[in-house]
Amino acid sequence: MQTAESRFTNLDWIGFVFTAFLTVFLFTIPFILVPSFIEIFEQMDVPLPGITLLVTKGWFSPLGGLFTAFLLIGATRRRLAIGPRRALVIGSLVLSLVWAVICLMGLYQPIFSLAGSVK
Repeated sequence: MQTAESRFTNLDWIGFVFTAFLTVFLFTIPFILVPSFIEIFEQMDVPLPGITLLVTKGWFSPLGGLFTAFLLIGATRRRLAIGPRRALVIGSLVLSLVWAVICLMGLYQPIFSLAGSVK
């Protein structure tokens, strides 16, 4: 039986659900966003930066989703005290946010570079 100290609070659950949504977003980037960006990149006919090439590979963003999913699954283990469980939720939230920003910056980097070269 769980004690009141070992249960997630509402704020813990909000962080958990938000991280779960970001994790799903990371898994769907190669299927939803990347094909549209590849069409744009082909029309631009410019060399792509390394981060863009990495993000357009089908494995990069789901890898981040996999890491965050493992941390979230670890946070659901009730054998752990509430402190480590909260740390896992916060760690997965930070990791998923950073990974999503890297993916989005990688996709938009050629567009930013092209816009910066227009005078």
